[in-house]
Amino acid sequence: MANIELIVQGNYKEANFKAKLSQSCVQRSSFYIQWEKNGVWQLQFVAIDDGSLAYNLLTAQASIWFQNQEFIVKQPTVDYASGFNTKTIVATHVYSECQFIVKRDTKPGVLTYRPSDIMSYVFDGNQNGFTWEVKGDFDGQQIENLGNINGQDALKKIVEKWPDTIIYPDNRHIVIYQHDEFAKKHGNRLGYMYNSAEFKFSFDSTNITNQVWCIGKAKDKPEGSTDNTPTEYFFDPFLVKLDESIRKWTHGYPHEAPVISDDRFTDQASMKNYAISSLNPEPTLVIEVTTTENRQPIPCDIVKCQVPDDRIDLDVELVNYTWYPWDSQQVNQNTLNDNAKTIFDYNRSLRSKAYLDLNKLTDKLNGDVGSLQTKLDDTHQQIKDTQDEVKMAQDDAKRANPHVPFGKRWITLGDSITQGYSPDQHGPNIDYPYKASRLLQVASVDNAGVGGGTFSEDGGSDLESKKVVDSHNFANYDFATIAYGTNDFHISSWGNKIADSINYMVNKMRKENPNIRIYGILPPPRHDYSGTIWEQSNGAYSFGALLNCIKDAYQKLNIQYLDWWNDNPVIFSDNKGLSSDHLHPNGYGYDEMTERIVGFINNVYY
Repeated sequence: MANIELIVQGNYKEANFKAKLSQSCVQRSSFYIQWEKNGVWQLQFVAIDDGSLAYNLLTAQASIWFQNQEFIVKQPTVDYASGFNTKTIVATHVYSECQFIVKRDTKPGVLTYRPSDIMSYVFDGNQNGFTWEVKGDFDGQQIENLGNINGQDALKKIVEKWPDTIIYPDNRHIVIYQHDEFAKKHGNRLGYMYNSAEFKFSFDSTNITNQVWCIGKAKDKPEGSTDNTPTEYFFDPFLVKLDESIRKWTHGYPHEAPVISDDRFTDQASMKNYAISSLNPEPTLVIEVTTTENRQPIPCDIVKCQVPDDRIDLDVELVNYTWYPWDSQQVNQNTLNDNAKTIFDYNRSLRSKAYLDLNKLTDKLNGDVGSLQTKLDDTHQQIKDTQDEVKMAQDDAKRANPHVPFGKRWITLGDSITQGYSPDQHGPNIDYPYKASRLLQVASVDNAGVGGGTFSEDGGSDLESKKVVDSHNFANYDFATIAYGTNDFHISSWGNKIADSINYMVNKMRKENPNIRIYGILPPPRHDYSGTIWEQSNGAYSFGALLNCIKDAYQKLNIQYLDWWNDNPVIFSDNKGLSSDHLHPNGYGYDEMTERIVGFINNVYY
């Protein structure tokens, strides 16, 4: 996670003073970051008077630096109560200061603009230190009499004219992104009862419009015309009608929007496109998610959203979040996007589940149609009650059963893949030990993965397994997994060193804990080398030979192991979207890896 320190810089005469706010000076549960796509970006906290310089610098218009971004204190509230003095601080991102850049001039007439034209017109030459940049392709849009506008209104105008715009500033450098230039998949997933406690799907069809009457520019009347002379237009007024929306959402009856009469348009096709873009043919859908974990969200992250019970599996965009950086007990509040495709996918998921449920229940439900819903509800509740009872019984059985990992203590040994490294942007807890521990319901997991870790390395490196194993007492664990090997491929000659290292590790574990269960996880396929495992070579031996050496050592010690080559040899290949460097998994890759490791452990734990 990036630096989460709070640095205060004074205002006016105190502008040269900077100080770090200690976590003892801030009520941790009160400190949160709120971000909204193309909207608010602010932080808030309650500071406790500890007599520090940082506390005293918290005044109106002071700057607060968090993760290299500047926020300006706008609403400090000082509270003196029973000898306990506090300040409630609300600070907004410095880019909102662009509202004080004012362009008094006006460009008369109807002209065609792109976002870069508007930014150049309003921001170029400003005295407030703002710069700008546009990323992505935008079409031209007509705007009449542009001017007499401030910087913030200019940004609002861009979002209004180009709805697929994302504005994401870096301090006073404002970047205008075409949507797909910024909104990306980072391999993150929100799953109901996996890492999210609540999903709320809110629909609103109040403002659906799917029909509108359009009137373009009128031609000038000939000289000498009277008021009774008919008006001529560059094209006849026409009706825009979205039949699919009418059939799908408004019971076959159009919801007509107010007439659009716009003198900018002398071309019917251009006005039709504009009219279609002004309609709201779909209901809005807002998805609110309460997570069970505290992790830093990624703005506009395309997240996999899953509710298994209703077969919901959507790719949705994070458009709003509240995050508590200093309080791990405070979970995230996320809001996800509401585009038409999401609504379609959501409805399709529910229909798919409904068909499956009906097929299962048809043979059991008799009687008149009027009682069908009641019987469905009763059956659903009975199933739920039975499932709850079964789960409770299973949990009780697991607690009493030594032959399942439930409630056990686990240690994971390995390299950067065990540690949780990924070349893609991600939040915390991406590693497979964390993910698998939740699914296996173990009592605890210690992730002893080390980036660059090896079975054995010349020179006694701190990265080799012996050093890691020597630093742990295995009497504290019920089972262990060993997942070294891929970095040993960088060593030109290993001799018997890998086998010796595995022998040392296993013997130490069993000596300290005769009952410990030990499992191996072979190195996953390397797609940064071409060819088969026997063609992939480091100049001294093939990757296949390395795998056989590790297998032989495990087999001699009666250790069961997970072999990716038999299970899923294409795992982490970038053609599946599971990795971007051909070796280290992204979020999706770690999910797939977790699924297979959980299945393996459940099968072999005895």
